[in-house]
Amino acid sequence: MFPKLHILLKFRFLVSASNRHFTQSNSVLRITACATYWTICPNQVESPNEEAIEHPRVSIDIFNQWGCCENDLLKIFSRQPSLRNAQATPLLSKLNLLSSLGLTGSDIVKMVNCRPRFFCSRINNCFDERIEFLVNLFGSREMLRKALVRNPSPLTYDFHNAMKPVIALYEEIGIRGNDLIAMLISRPTLIPRTSFNEEKMEYIKKTGVSKGSKMYKYIVSLIGISRIETIREKVTNLEKFGCSEEEIWSLLGRYPLILTLILKLSVDKVQRNMTFVLGTMKLSPRVVLEHPFSCCSATSKPYRNRGYRWLGN
Repeated sequence: MFPKLHILLKFRFLVSASNRHFTQSNSVLRITACATYWTICPNQVESPNEEAIEHPRVSIDIFNQWGCCENDLLKIFSRQPSLRNAQATPLLSKLNLLSSLGLTGSDIVKMVNCRPRFFCSRINNCFDERIEFLVNLFGSREMLRKALVRNPSPLTYDFHNAMKPVIALYEEIGIRGNDLIAMLISRPTLIPRTSFNEEKMEYIKKTGVSKGSKMYKYIVSLIGISRIETIREKVTNLEKFGCSEEEIWSLLGRYPLILTLILKLSVDKVQRNMTFVLGTMKLSPRVVLEHPFSCCSATSKPYRNRGYRWLGN
């Protein structure tokens, strides 16, 4: 019996020793893995920083190769400082696409000045199809180049879901050819902000401006990019001063700048000028209807002494 007991105890001792050895091995493996992990991480964090340090010099060299002088670089980086850290490959890709349109270094400066975040957008989506569409719209590549220098945004809009539907909508309403080109150039937000519904189409009819009129494209584009709430608010504001709805829409048809958002003609601005004309100068609302600029002009003291004097006469 004792020999068997001795053998059993010896077997348990061997099993316990094996378990301790296996546990220690696992601990060693875990420690080794952790050590390896923490050794790799600092190297991985440092490499992007090293590349970022090199980017400014790379972007400067790229713009220099494209014909940009030191003064041009100063203008570019002052308008969009992030271009100092631009990665070489995406920047070169965009510049190569732009050069295929005949755009030069000086053109790039003007484009960045107009749209500082232009190079942050993707322009390679449907590029060839987009350029073909725009060339047909503007009539030639040279006209397209001049238009892009003034407003490069058409290269960044969603081609199939935004640009083509809006262009087709304006052509359907009656604005096409040179009139449409003029609106695209002068109103950079035309494509992303345009929306039409039955109420807006009714507003266009109320102005009494025909499709053959020179003012038609301005009326349609301004109503198209304006919010319904803004139009209602400005019409209501003019009604407070005794103008009928028919007179107001006739005024908007002759002077659509009252609706524009570009010149920041707020409701307060129009109301302040109307109060000055009617309250301070004791003139009738008809003076404003006959001279629409009085709704938007400055009412400072020098202007009062000169500009409004002849209104009273």
